[in-house]
Amino acid sequence: MLIGLMLAVTLQLTGINAIINFAPSIFEAAGLGSDDAQLIATVGVGAWNFITTFGALFLVERVGRRPLILGGLAIMTAANVIAGVLFIWSTNNIAGILSIPVVFVFIAGFEISIGSLFWPLLTEIFPARVRDAGASLMNGIQSFFSILLALFFLPLSELIGQFTVFWIFALVGIVCFVFLWFKLPETRAELLE
Repeated sequence: MLIGLMLAVTLQLTGINAIINFAPSIFEAAGLGSDDAQLIATVGVGAWNFITTFGALFLVERVGRRPLILGGLAIMTAANVIAGVLFIWSTNNIAGILSIPVVFVFIAGFEISIGSLFWPLLTEIFPARVRDAGASLMNGIQSFFSILLALFFLPLSELIGQFTVFWIFALVGIVCFVFLWFKLPETRAELLE
């Protein structure tokens, strides 16, 4: 249950839905002023999210679940730290322009790892007798976290600054990485039962 909970936290509280749902305001806060530039960046985020999903499909049976989760989480955490630094410098357009590839790197890290592997891992980590209940509960918890992000990302960003929110996402990423490093089993080539 604890591994499933940490996977749900990793899925949502490292910031993916904040980036996907609020990309225009993120790019604006990073100093990217033009509405056209924000729109192009936002459309690009959605397209990149779709494209990078295929990375996990090609890598999951070759590399394994655990290395993908940990590697993707390390990429996401580094991108959150860099995004936080860029938001401090958001008064110039260079920070806004640099925020775009950082967001794209974050999304790639997310999609090759937890974004694509959360649901298969839920079916693999729970024993058969509790698989349905455990996977359903963890899916409900990650949905709850998603709703919390949607409700509180913008007000929290206004209250403490967007750079601080991204550093909180990075801190969550570090905690999840350390926990999963020690507790997440590799389930590749294991029988489902």
